[in-house]
Amino acid sequence: ATGATAADPATPATPADVLATALALAATQNGALTRAQALAVGLSPATLYRLAHVGGWENPVRGGFVVPAAPDRVHARARAAQLIRPDAVVCAVTAARIHRFPGLPQPTHDEPIHLLLPSTARTSRSRGVVLRWSPLTSAESMTVAGIRITHPSRTIADLILWSSREEAVCLLDALLHEYRLDEENLAAIKIAVAGRHGGRRADTFWDLVDRRSESPLETRLRLLLVDAGLSPEQLQWPVRNEVTGVPVARLDLAWPSRLLDVEADGAATHNGTTALYRDRYRQNDLVGRGWTVLRFTWPDVVHRPEYVIESVRRQLDR
Repeated sequence: ATGATAADPATPATPADVLATALALAATQNGALTRAQALAVGLSPATLYRLAHVGGWENPVRGGFVVPAAPDRVHARARAAQLIRPDAVVCAVTAARIHRFPGLPQPTHDEPIHLLLPSTARTSRSRGVVLRWSPLTSAESMTVAGIRITHPSRTIADLILWSSREEAVCLLDALLHEYRLDEENLAAIKIAVAGRHGGRRADTFWDLVDRRSESPLETRLRLLLVDAGLSPEQLQWPVRNEVTGVPVARLDLAWPSRLLDVEADGAATHNGTTALYRDRYRQNDLVGRGWTVLRFTWPDVVHRPEYVIESVRRQLDR
């Protein structure tokens, strides 16, 4: 009764040990893991539920989780979706965010992950993802941080085909403005878009693209006025000191023949006390030189377009 017997069984893993194992696995996958992986390392369904609701874990897609310590939330959400669908390639706006394209719509907390599937793949819709089916060559995809995504040029072409006109032109304006895209690349993308199903819808987009636009709000404001027959005469128009010739202001949308300046006041550059003082000083200086200044915000352009159009038309008619 007192002699040695078989070896003692291994000490059962504590909940903290199991959680640490799950987090270690997620760390190798951009901060993401699947429900099946979490259960396999010992987390219970009840624990998973608690972590997703009060523990800071995100559940962006059915069966996929993102842990709080994920180094990059965009990468982690995309990886979570791709772990569920390993045959898919991350595409469209999700790929664009990974490429860090400028000019994209502001992300929402629950923005779906866009996945591109082979034309032969069949699957049902699933929460948290937007599925698309299209042929994809090996040259049109790449791997970034362990995530297979569409190549930048393919991503741009997809967004032009699958986005609204406003979103497409905002993207192209921003890419050209920041020199992420040159005229040669743009011409190649134009040809690629024209050769795809639905490409004719973009025929009217190209002439609206202008690298001088400095923000999506400025692009949308310009498109709104162009549609109303109120195309600005100049973009980024310099107003110079009459004596020295030194520029004293640069106007977003200008009608120099009418001395009308229309400004797009985005939150990124016009919030805060310093911006407030700078804008007021600049506006007073322009008014003193005979200019009329109209200022419009994102809510104006998106939610009150008639007010914007009528305000500009009234000034041009005076």
